[in-house]
Formats: sequence, C-alpha cells, structure tokens
Amino acid sequence: MAKKSRVILPKGVHRVWAKTKYYYYHRSTKTKIVSDFGNRETASLEFLLELQQIEADYKQVQYEIKNKVGTLGFLIEEYKQSGRFRRLAPRSKEYYLSNLDYLDKINEMALITIDATFIRLLRNQTFKEKKRSFTNHLLAVMSAMFQYGIEYGYMTNNPRTGVKSVPKDKSQKAVIKNRAWSISEQSIILKTAKRHILLPVAISLYTGLRQGDVLNLHKNSIKDGWLEVETSKTKQIVKWPIHPDLQDILNIPHENNTVFVCVNSRGDKWTSDGFKTSFHRFKTDLLEKKLINKGLTFHGIRRTVATTLRQQGLSNEQIATALGHSSPETTNIYSKDVDLTETMAKVYSIFGAKKNEK
Repeated sequence: MAKKSRVILPKGVHRVWAKTKYYYYHRSTKTKIVSDFGNRETASLEFLLELQQIEADYKQVQYEIKNKVGTLGFLIEEYKQSGRFRRLAPRSKEYYLSNLDYLDKINEMALITIDATFIRLLRNQTFKEKKRSFTNHLLAVMSAMFQYGIEYGYMTNNPRTGVKSVPKDKSQKAVIKNRAWSISEQSIILKTAKRHILLPVAISLYTGLRQGDVLNLHKNSIKDGWLEVETSKTKQIVKWPIHPDLQDILNIPHENNTVFVCVNSRGDKWTSDGFKTSFHRFKTDLLEKKLINKGLTFHGIRRTVATTLRQQGLSNEQIATALGHSSPETTNIYSKDVDLTETMAKVYSIFGAKKNEK
C-alpha cells in the first residue's frame, strides 16, 4: 500500500476539520478561504491567489494603521525606530518587543482616548491572561513609550502615571528572585563543574559580570592581571583584578577555537541558549541530589557579589562601579534582603579549597 503523502499547508493558513471536510482560514485575520484547496498535497493555484490577496489586504490595513498619526500603532512603530529603543541590550529588546506585540490588538486606538482608567483596565485584563511579571513589565514599557511620545509631541501626558503595578500576593511566601548563592552552594558547584561550566561561573563570581557579558568576553579583555570590559546592558566600564585562584582556572588546558574566553565542551563559542541549557542540566542534577537549594540562578551571582562587597563596607556607589550598574539605586536592590554574614574572603577561600583538592 502506497504511503499517503503529507499535505503541506501554505504559510499563514489554518486548517479545521468540521462536518466531514476541511475548511481553510487565513491565520492572522481568521478570513475563510473559499477557493478549493485541491486534491493534491499542495494548494491549487486558485487557492494560492486568494490567499495572496487576503494577505495583501491585511498588510495594507496594518500599514495604514501603523502609519496613521495619533494611533497607538503609530506610536509603537515610532518608538521601535527611536534611538533609545535601538540602544537597548538585545535581551531587553526581546522583552520590550514581546510586550509591544501584545498591544497589536489595540493598535488602532487613538492616543487621545488612552487615559489612566483605560491603563488600569488593560492592566487587569493582562493580569488575567498573563503572569504578574509580564503585566508589570508591560506597564513599564508603555510608560517609557508614552514618555517618548510626550517628548516628540505625540502626547501631552503619560496615562501610565498613577496606575499601580500588580502587587505581590501576600498570602504566598516571599521568594527573592535571583537570590544570593550560599557558601556551600558555591563550593559544591566549583568542585563539581566541568571546565566549560566552571569558567563562566568563576568569572562571574570574581567580577559580578552578567551571563551575556561573560559569554561574550574576548581574550584581549584580560591582560596584565586585569579584566576590563564594557557591559552590554548599561555600557559601563568595569575593571577587576584577576584573583590568583581565578587565574588558575583560566590556565586549565582546554580546546578553544575562538577569540572568546569561555567556550563550550567542543571548543566553540557559547550561545546564550546553549549555556542556559547546559547550566540548567548541571544544577538540576545537583538539586536532585540535594546538594543545592531551589531558586539558584546564574544571575544570582550578581547578588552574591553585591552582598559580599557590601559586607566589606563598600558604599552603594562603589558597588555600582564594580558591577557596572547605571545607578546606586539599582545596587541597593541587589544588595538588600540577603544574608550579609558571608565575606569575599570566604568566597576566595572556596576557590583555594577547590584548587588544593585537585
């Protein structure tokens, strides 16, 4: 018996089985395509022509909406093209775009009709559909976009002003996001991690660099006993002396086919997703063995470093310089609500213990 061929649907087409037959729709507009699909594995010419026309009409409408001055869609497109948006870090752009895409369903709204009451209703509806973090980030992105609109004369006020973020559920136990690592957690990770995981972790522990900056660190950023780099998020220059124990880890022989300091097990540059996957598997194994506690994240290293520096008496301004924060206020967020009894000297001793055990 001949194998039945798989039907290949054109891009943007949604197929539904009902009343003993298939019905076809344009995915974005939900418009029904009336032309016969055909009896072959691919669509008929008539079907494709009708689909092409629906798509062209849809794109024309979207173009008119986005270029109609005074609408939310227009402001969104203008903001996306602005210098302040383009200067955002790649990861931040992803978050911003996901929020702005969520607003597509209301992009025909006139800016003059958007007030604080509407923003509150939007907040409440978004919270029903999405998580609290997405909702509050949406409010923050809209506020930034409205401020841009005010600056360039598209709006006279920021309707987000006075609209509160979604509060935390006080009935749930407070959980510190990206909490600091304990001494024991640092120790077990440094003792068990393989070199391709160990090096990014060690660099971050001794410098507080974000994951993205660690993975993109060039070899020429380390010279004469110092590590110097411009952070991708805040464009701040950070400079740290290379601790001898970190230097020992840097000197571990390994294959490296790149200009980058940190590479994967094959000697190639880490991708962000590749490292996240590998680090997640590594820490999941430790968690299952009950060697670390829940809530450990790579970004928590920054809180760990801020905590230890604060314990040693450094001011928020000094810690901000060390971590590449754009303001001391951000540093205060990182260095509060954590155990301040662990000192940087203890962190260094962990590296030393690990070195001596090998």
